[in-house]
Amino acid sequence: MRTKFVFGLVALLLGAPGFKHAQNAPDVSSPRATVLSMITAYGHHDSAGMAKCIEGGVSGELPAEMLIAEITSYTSAEKDQIIEITGDSARVAVKYEVGIALGGGVTKSTVIFVDMFALHKSDAGWLIVPEKLSNEAGGTLPLATRPLSLIASLLGPDPGYRNALTRSKKQAAEAGCLSNTKEIALGTLMYVQDYDEVLPRSAAGYNRLIAPYVKNDDMFRCAQDAKGTISYSMNVNLQNRSFADVENPARTVLFYEGKNGVVNYRHEGRVAIATVDGHAKLMTETEVKALIWKLAPPVQKKVPTKKRKH
Repeated sequence: MRTKFVFGLVALLLGAPGFKHAQNAPDVSSPRATVLSMITAYGHHDSAGMAKCIEGGVSGELPAEMLIAEITSYTSAEKDQIIEITGDSARVAVKYEVGIALGGGVTKSTVIFVDMFALHKSDAGWLIVPEKLSNEAGGTLPLATRPLSLIASLLGPDPGYRNALTRSKKQAAEAGCLSNTKEIALGTLMYVQDYDEVLPRSAAGYNRLIAPYVKNDDMFRCAQDAKGTISYSMNVNLQNRSFADVENPARTVLFYEGKNGVVNYRHEGRVAIATVDGHAKLMTETEVKALIWKLAPPVQKKVPTKKRKH
């Protein structure tokens, strides 16, 4: 739970469309200069600049998709800094202010952090030593409340953090797709009740037909896809068919993640599938092949003929 808290808070604090605005080379001539350079690079979303302030730093490794809010301002007052230097080692405490742009009519929320950095002097200058995230209770929360130290660890030589964030992002996408496909399946069942027990007449435009029965348009998109993308497709074999034609709703595919009949196994070899009974599940290729995709041809009702008179 504490690890999830760390990565959830990181996503909130570090939100930005990507670290992309490269700045001048950082000043690493002193511990204070390095920390201020780190803050400046952070303010400009410059991952390369931040990496140059970190011992063993690796630039461009932060997954931009995890960032969900916009960092707008950074300040640091020299009077708030404390420097302790012992030979080639130093410790710097710095107070900085972060403005986070929010939605819902709130323009910005300001948060003040006090962070602590350990630095080491090398041939390149004074560099921040990335911390290691402990699995113990005492090692997780402090980093979560010190975003610059956490970024230093993310950009450090150990890929553990980046891998954990990638896994966290994938798990969130999996959960989102399950929720979305279940929502649109249940919305379709409500649509069926209103339209004489007949499934949507067009698989290609199903999202427009059932839009009134789901929360919002985001239900049709996987978090890994661009906004406006329709990530889930309706089984074309079910369009305009009577609900009564479905003999086994629990095994009959209603929606799948993919397009044009091609299933997208994007979730660690699994795909989000919703069946006609309203259930959704992440399935492997073997499980998907065992499902029902086609229905028997509709039964043609026999038209009664007029009896001949003898």
